[in-house]
Amino acid sequence: MIFALVSCVSEDLPQTYIPQEGDKVTLTFDVQVPDAGAATRSMDTPAITSLQLLVFDREGYFVEKAAATLIGANAGTSDSATPKSPAARQKFSVTLTRTSAYRTIHFVANCAAAASVTFGHEDGVISNLVVGGNQDAYWQRMEFAYGIASGEGTHFNAKTLIPLVRNFARVSVTSTADNFKLTGFAVVNTRDEGSVAAYAQN
Repeated sequence: MIFALVSCVSEDLPQTYIPQEGDKVTLTFDVQVPDAGAATRSMDTPAITSLQLLVFDREGYFVEKAAATLIGANAGTSDSATPKSPAARQKFSVTLTRTSAYRTIHFVANCAAAASVTFGHEDGVISNLVVGGNQDAYWQRMEFAYGIASGEGTHFNAKTLIPLVRNFARVSVTSTADNFKLTGFAVVNTRDEGSVAAYAQN
């Protein structure tokens, strides 16, 4: 009588790799783009042409940056009951370093200078990001106590929604006077460039 002994070898089974501290991980996330409304200058439908993620540590020092890639738009999707533009929510992917350490991430859209950041402190880096002319820019600052893709507590992951803030103002004029008719308005003595972020240094 012959007995056949069969054993399972671990190498023959599909292995699921769990990212470790310091590994590069690719995440998808959504950004919420504010409605353009009535702006101080002519703007097309809000559009993100570039999106940089600038990452800083607990002390505010630059750690890394990464360019996000647009992978789709969810037309008409919003967490608000107020109707939004078709580009209200857009989905991006980005590759960052996995860590459980505290991280602050600045999401900077449509600002070429953000792609050139290589070092510095958060205060100086962000306050020096500017755009000029009719270039609209968007920004947000998010804090993640448990880092990036750590699987613990508050961390940057695929479920994170980033509500961006636009860097241009909204102007409206109203009057109850019977003899008042608005024929137009102008903004004078203004700078030809402005900061991307509504960010005050500590």
